[in-house]
Amino acid sequence: MKLSYLSFSAALMILALQSNPDVTAASDWPQLRGPNRNGTACHTADIHESSRLEIDWMRALGVGGYSSVVVADGRACTTFSDGKNDYAIALDAATGKERWRFRLDRAFPGRNGADTGPLSTPAIADGNVYALSPYGSFYAIRLSDGKQVWSLNIEDAFGGRRPEFGFTSSPLVADGTLFLQVGGRHKNTLVALDVASGEMRWSRYVDWVEYSSPALLSLDGVSQVVVRTNSHVFAVAPETGAMLWDRKLALGQQTHPTPFALSGNEVFVAGFDGSVLLRVKRRQGTKMAVEEVWKSRDLRGNFSEPVLFDGHIYGYSGVFLTCVDAQTGKKVWKSRQPGDGSLILINEHLLVLDSGGTLHLANATPEGYREQTSLRIFSGRSVTPPSFAQGSIFVRSLNGIARVSIAD
Repeated sequence: MKLSYLSFSAALMILALQSNPDVTAASDWPQLRGPNRNGTACHTADIHESSRLEIDWMRALGVGGYSSVVVADGRACTTFSDGKNDYAIALDAATGKERWRFRLDRAFPGRNGADTGPLSTPAIADGNVYALSPYGSFYAIRLSDGKQVWSLNIEDAFGGRRPEFGFTSSPLVADGTLFLQVGGRHKNTLVALDVASGEMRWSRYVDWVEYSSPALLSLDGVSQVVVRTNSHVFAVAPETGAMLWDRKLALGQQTHPTPFALSGNEVFVAGFDGSVLLRVKRRQGTKMAVEEVWKSRDLRGNFSEPVLFDGHIYGYSGVFLTCVDAQTGKKVWKSRQPGDGSLILINEHLLVLDSGGTLHLANATPEGYREQTSLRIFSGRSVTPPSFAQGSIFVRSLNGIARVSIAD
């Protein structure tokens, strides 16, 4: 793939953002599923009926990898495999030029339908990139120059048991603490680490976890780290790891999307065989009560994670894009278009990258699937959700990465 020049207007926009650090920080996409880990952009895009998608730059990226693109401080970072080794890489977000790459481990080979390459999405925080290899090697890498700050192996340090497709949990960073699901069979479901040193602050065991990542949510006014395991969903206090609530929950297989909040005290949890809405309430003491609001099979699947907009949840049920009522869990519509894919929310629009490499912009409406525009980006397989940062879209396939603008 050939690198193209960034448009003059986009370049001016980037310079304007970089001249205002507060705006730049607000428009970053520093972790899995964005600033609030819910697949929703915190800043708006200028989208009109006449808007179209344009590629700013595009470049090849090894032979495999599922990691999302995270963007902060003018850098776009992800992980990939060249067939021999797995790497974390930092690109100039404006131009696509490589700034550094860091070897994480030997390549993790594909198996049972999965391609070679890492699955965990890195996080950018406190001037570092935090990245996990499928073999359990975890690194803090300086964002500015790609130098190692600290490292550990979660098998050796925490007794993590490597799943069939490798370690995939994406780190969560908040207030100087890094939270990571490490998959210990008999201990250490979740660990909290000091971001500066990697030293463990606390750990919590409930159940084995294979393919899931934690979320920091405020439910009924209480800040909590919510964790999905193979057969439970639970929450702990971020400062101490103290248990706040726990509910046994089986939604099939071991691939679990990240939980997210729907309202002040409701959390949405999805899985391979369905989804459930839970209501969490404070009670006397440190424990919280949890109850099921509804359960549905209208949103279910492996890779794609749903988003919430205006009282409706949009996500995939198998290969069908589906809208359900957030209050009842009832299906509102189901569409074969745009095909199997992954999505995020920008303003009042769904941004979907389908598995064939085409990017779709559609209205988020309960009236049905209403596509506004689309653009073929990649010719190869794409299973990674888009990212939206600094006014532009960042997408990747198994072996390519691109920056895309929304233009008039």
